[in-house]
Amino acid sequence: MSPGTLKRLAALLVLLALAWTGWTLRQKRPKDRLLWPQARSAPRLSIGRTLLARSSDTWRLEAPFSFPADAAAVGGLLEKLSKVRVSEPLSRNPERHSLFGVTESSAVHVQGPGLDVLVGGAGAQWDSFFVRRAGEDAVLEAQGMGRFEFDGEPQRWADRVVFALGPGQPAELELKGRERRVVLRPGENGPVLAALSRLEADSVRPDAQFHPFVLNGLKTPELTVKVADFVLECGPKKPEFDHPCRKRGVDGFIYELKPHRLQAFYDILKKGR
Repeated sequence: MSPGTLKRLAALLVLLALAWTGWTLRQKRPKDRLLWPQARSAPRLSIGRTLLARSSDTWRLEAPFSFPADAAAVGGLLEKLSKVRVSEPLSRNPERHSLFGVTESSAVHVQGPGLDVLVGGAGAQWDSFFVRRAGEDAVLEAQGMGRFEFDGEPQRWADRVVFALGPGQPAELELKGRERRVVLRPGENGPVLAALSRLEADSVRPDAQFHPFVLNGLKTPELTVKVADFVLECGPKKPEFDHPCRKRGVDGFIYELKPHRLQAFYDILKKGR
């Protein structure tokens, strides 16, 4: 066999190998197999130690503590989960589970009706991750949402809205500091009230997660904000830290707000109007 013939055969073998590899990869890519098609209607969802439960059109954080959940955030996650597609098995070898981050000790356990999976590391694309169904060895690649969607502390899912007034809802704003009290009435300061008609905290956590000096500081509030039936009492102002605040009627929890969220209230108190 001449050298030219051998080169042509070698080239042909390379082309066949590439074609086979391409076909194999196409078979493993996510197709129309959905990870959790019924996600939108799920009555509950567990992510690690976080348990979320639906009640009518609202959601509640049930564990590790009980608190109203951010229904929009939970709904958004379920919407994404309902569209996540999975590949054919990438590996069935348990010894390779650690490479994909799907071991019991390293993965995030996600459960819901019809879903029981171990979410591993990030996949090849920003919107993909590796996953293994509980009790099975097969590792799949899921595509349609990022691995980071499963990260974060349980309080990430808590409803952080302190108060929110509806469009055109008249309400006066009462601010009280340690030395001054200011009242803004709708007819006098409409634009200001409209700008301050919604306040959202950066996080909500149980009292048990705070140092006693934070709890003691809330006993003598530095700032009190009253809008309609909402009353927020905030502890000492420390620019380098989030403000600890307590919403009247919500016992056992502290709202944390970054300094810029309360600055407008302090400015009004300083000006006196």
